[in-house]
Amino acid sequence: MGVELVPAGEGKPVATPQSNTFYISIKAFGWRRSWLLLFPFALVFVMLRPHYDVAAILIVVFTTWMGVWLFLMVILSAITVNSKGIQLYHVNPLPWSNIAAVDRRFLLGLPYLQITRANSAYKWWLPLYLQNDAAFYTSVIEFAPRGNALRDYAESVSVRPTIRGDGPDA
Repeated sequence: MGVELVPAGEGKPVATPQSNTFYISIKAFGWRRSWLLLFPFALVFVMLRPHYDVAAILIVVFTTWMGVWLFLMVILSAITVNSKGIQLYHVNPLPWSNIAAVDRRFLLGLPYLQITRANSAYKWWLPLYLQNDAAFYTSVIEFAPRGNALRDYAESVSVRPTIRGDGPDA
């Protein structure tokens, strides 16, 4: 996260972030969804019923491939939010003005935002299983312009701390 010094009203510099980067959370792949991995194993065993040695080799290969895929996904999957827009996987930028609509979806039990882009048939699938999703929503609210579909979504789900008094109506 870069920091730029911006002069404040009384001449004192105030640090403001230029961008915030968020990474995928491995906890999202918890034991609640691990039963989904049993389906490919059962399929391999049914297809190769008389040849259990081949099935065992394929299961080891598949498990290794899934481990590598999960490791790379967690390490490389990053969402960067800045004043220009959002960027996925360090390479795919999307300006705020290109976001037309946002819908919450689930894929294999994991939450995503399906972002409809303006003037394009392609849609983005923004993963929401982040290490600090509250900070992600706060960052979107901070950087996205008012009226942006992603900002509207972030404002609808963001939990903002409120200041409460000590009185009886607090």
